[in-house]
Amino acid sequence: MAAHSNVHRGLLLGGLLIVPLLGQAMPIAGQGTWEETLLGRDLTGDGNADAFYDTVLDITWLADANLAGTETFGVDSIDADGTMTWFTANDWIAAMNDASHLGFDDWRLPLLAPVNGDEFTADFIANDASIDFGYARTTTDGSDGGWRDGDGNPVSEMGHMFYVNLGNLGFCEPNDESPESCIAQTGWGLHNTAEFSSIQVGRYWTSVDFVLDGVTTGAWDFRFDNAGLQSSSLKTSELLVWAVRPGDVAAVPEPGFLTLLATGLLGLFGLKQRNKGVGPNQVIDLIDVHSMQLEALNALGSKGYFGLTLSWGQTTVDPGKPMIHADPLP
Repeated sequence: MAAHSNVHRGLLLGGLLIVPLLGQAMPIAGQGTWEETLLGRDLTGDGNADAFYDTVLDITWLADANLAGTETFGVDSIDADGTMTWFTANDWIAAMNDASHLGFDDWRLPLLAPVNGDEFTADFIANDASIDFGYARTTTDGSDGGWRDGDGNPVSEMGHMFYVNLGNLGFCEPNDESPESCIAQTGWGLHNTAEFSSIQVGRYWTSVDFVLDGVTTGAWDFRFDNAGLQSSSLKTSELLVWAVRPGDVAAVPEPGFLTLLATGLLGLFGLKQRNKGVGPNQVIDLIDVHSMQLEALNALGSKGYFGLTLSWGQTTVDPGKPMIHADPLP
């Protein structure tokens, strides 16, 4: 496998210096799929999303895309801005799991797989995700965009976030007839960050080795500072880290659910009240709540769920959305 001569040239692309657009990024309604495919999960019960479940990739993203900037979990060699080497990044993830951050011990770095289903290719900087190294298309309807295999399945988690969930534009305009060309797109860059906090205009590590002619020369990265460039960096470089974990954090409860509930961990299962005060016929949003959980809530003795009984129902606010009603115990 050959690699383009610009693999480690940072922001220099074909003699053109790419200067990151540092305008204020924010949630942009109607751009990307995030409003439909990213489900907020309040794991600490403070009313704020601590993570977001990606319904397409079936992974959960930390809401804080630069947690290492404020929480080192005791790991040394992390810069104040949250950057670190690839080796330190793996140590940080391990320490995060040792601490069971937000109640889970299976956090990891993002993954990617070859678009050809066989091996990674980096012969040039592509503008159309025809190979693994380069840029990709922005989604039009959620079924395209980012890096995809022959069956149309996403194979780059970070690429899916940038081009599909957030609907941002890569620097190079996609051109199937000339995949090696690079004409700057109008509006390229990180503009939509959805409801995540601290997405940095910088480079993020993945967990995957970058192998050149059978020799590991670094690790794959994803560059928000280079407008959606999937590339590589030496493992001794200092990049950012965005932790993810497999699956949802609002799963069907295990037998210990009642114990967890009694200790105030109901937030793990996705029940969020619209208002702090709960009164007759209060409607509570339902996020992946199963009948098993509903029965468990009502099995808490004479007090029910905070003195209420819960039942399936709907609301006139959004008749098509499943809800549960909370009513006072008789």
